[in-house]
Amino acid sequence: QGKKEKMHRRVTTCTNFRVRVRARAYYPPTSSSPAEREWASGIGLAAPQVGAMLRLFVMDCTWKEGENSPFAMINPVIMAAEKRYEVMEEGCLSIPGLMVPVERPVAVTLQWTSETGEIHMNDFDGFEARCIQHEFDHLNGVVTLDHVAPDQRAGFETAYRGAAT
Repeated sequence: QGKKEKMHRRVTTCTNFRVRVRARAYYPPTSSSPAEREWASGIGLAAPQVGAMLRLFVMDCTWKEGENSPFAMINPVIMAAEKRYEVMEEGCLSIPGLMVPVERPVAVTLQWTSETGEIHMNDFDGFEARCIQHEFDHLNGVVTLDHVAPDQRAGFETAYRGAAT
């Protein structure tokens, strides 16, 4: 009683071509639907990862700190990025079990539309900025392995195939 049933969708891995395709713009229905929020599993999930070729992602950078508070970012646009970069290892639901070093700007300015159709713009830094850029990459058909130098990529792909078997 009172429990909300969660939708479960299979995450598309990087071996599926759909993860590598640029998603199209998304225009939410006029009545707000929380369905996109149910896609969140962990920190973030982009629509193309579940086979929906739409420019939207859901993220919740506080998911380990207590109650979940995911929010959807529809048709996001990175308006500006810090010129200072940082390398951190990133995991990805589309490449399970593989941590990859990724260099990203430490801060971004993002514009997006909310589920209610409101346009927002905000500055994000640190972990939130990294998560946004990671999910934004998925909207453009980019996965973490695409950030690895070609001479190192083969080793990561071998490790992934070995872990997947």
